[in-house]
Amino acid sequence: MHLDLIDQLRCPQDHPGLGVGVALVCVPTSVRGRDLVSAMLGCPVCHAQFGVLEGVAWFGGGSMPPAPPAANRQPTDDELTRLAALLGLDTPGAVVLLHGDWASYAEGLVQHFEVRPICVFDGPAPAGDLGSSTLAGIHDTLPLANGIVRGAALDVSATEALLRSAAATLAPNGRLVAPTGCVVPPLLAELARDADHWVAEPRAASVTLQRARPPSPRRTPGQ
Repeated sequence: MHLDLIDQLRCPQDHPGLGVGVALVCVPTSVRGRDLVSAMLGCPVCHAQFGVLEGVAWFGGGSMPPAPPAANRQPTDDELTRLAALLGLDTPGAVVLLHGDWASYAEGLVQHFEVRPICVFDGPAPAGDLGSSTLAGIHDTLPLANGIVRGAALDVSATEALLRSAAATLAPNGRLVAPTGCVVPPLLAELARDADHWVAEPRAASVTLQRARPPSPRRTPGQ
């Protein structure tokens, strides 16, 4: 996990009355260069704790299960270019969220588009270095601050709650890609869709305009 991400981690638990996610406190035990290898993450409000092991932050409760084998299939250059176009990745250094099967795109997107990927898994992360920050044991709530993600791609296993959570993490010009079987979250406006996926972006904030009242006519003395 990249150290730059630590300040953007939020407690996934509900904290009534606070309005925003509570920033997690990190106690590192092993750091390699700019990567956090092992640590303990804690919430200062509800005191929930989450461990980082071998660079993977585990939010699933209990001990992190053994890592499954890594997928052998790697996306082609055309597939990488298509996803980058759908997500509007035109700025080096953009933060990209890749959920489930999309995580296999992480290394290619780093090499070709210089992005900063965050890979997200429902269960344990697969074995091997994905070249990214990795969050595992994620079901309905992303432990991330709002407005930090330039593009997010969610696979077919995403719940409606996870889609809403991903929508909240998008920057104002961000985009979210998901399978056509998923419901577009209310926070987003659909841009396009084909037989496989839709693309959506945050709705523009509405502005209420009030018509100015004309000034009262000036009165002269004696009127």
